Amino acid sequence: MTEPSIAVIIPTKNRAGALRAVALPSLERSEFRDFACLVWDASEDDDSRKAAEDGGWSFELHYEKAPRPGSSSQRNDAVLFVQKNWPETRWALFIDDDSELSPDALEGVRDSFRDSEVWGVSLPFTHNPYAPSRFRRLSLWACRRLLRVRGRGVVLPCLYFYLALPEERGTEVDWTRGGGMAFRMEVFTKLGVFFPEEFQRFGGYAAYEDQAFSFHLKHNLKRRIVNSLKGGYAHHHAPGGRTDTRHLFAARWFNIGLFCEEVHGSRGFFRYHLARLSCKTFYLLYFTWHAIRGGGLDVFRGLRLGSRELRGEKREKTAGNLFKYGIRTE
Repeated sequence: MTEPSIAVIIPTKNRAGALRAVALPSLERSEFRDFACLVWDASEDDDSRKAAEDGGWSFELHYEKAPRPGSSSQRNDAVLFVQKNWPETRWALFIDDDSELSPDALEGVRDSFRDSEVWGVSLPFTHNPYAPSRFRRLSLWACRRLLRVRGRGVVLPCLYFYLALPEERGTEVDWTRGGGMAFRMEVFTKLGVFFPEEFQRFGGYAAYEDQAFSFHLKHNLKRRIVNSLKGGYAHHHAPGGRTDTRHLFAARWFNIGLFCEEVHGSRGFFRYHLARLSCKTFYLLYFTWHAIRGGGLDVFRGLRLGSRELRGEKREKTAGNLFKYGIRTE
């Protein structure tokens, strides 16, 4: 095996069509070629393996069957594979199987890491799939002006959103999204930080694990995360590979509760409880909106399940526990 400077890691499950049509063709178009792609597959059939191995790709590609399903555990296990087999690889770029990288995205990752103080790089959207309505754009503009945040930032004490598009290049950000985020390998090898597997309690789709991981790196470990100097990605929302509605919303409620506790638990009694109140209020409205749109009672069954698990959580209240390898297995 050659040892690339960038390992592009794609965790996937039952979405061979997206892998074949979106992620891998975008890597084929990359202007930067000193990379290798690692497809870490938890699919229940061989379709993703065929998409990876039968595509005639001109770049180096390695396919591995994931020993454990889950977006966090697949990323973590893939990192250990890179550490063992490509010990000289400097950076790991994580993308989704439905992420389409721009041709200059990998070059942007490399250029951004030339600053030795940068430990994480966020690839901005080249197309925003969450584009808000005109009313919401005005609301977000007002929040941005009042809170003096640029691009990605805090709207409520526990909620993190894109507030502008396009996002400013090279600016420091609080967190990253799983569709396009890169980190120095030292994050895993020296700092010993991994994606929170406890967020997989309700199945493989670990909502908010990318934000929690990067926010912990930025705010608890004091490492810089910036928007890439060039390039970006488009998210194409491929169906499949997710959990059922009840477990999906149980995961969202449980995981945002853990996230809130880890981020705000040491900020003092009043600020912590203000964060919890604002977070719960927002998500109750968010769940109601999804229930009306078609989720039905399963949305609130998920909320009840997630609440029960939060009340029964007996782990130690230190942020580092969530971000150690192998806390949660399937």
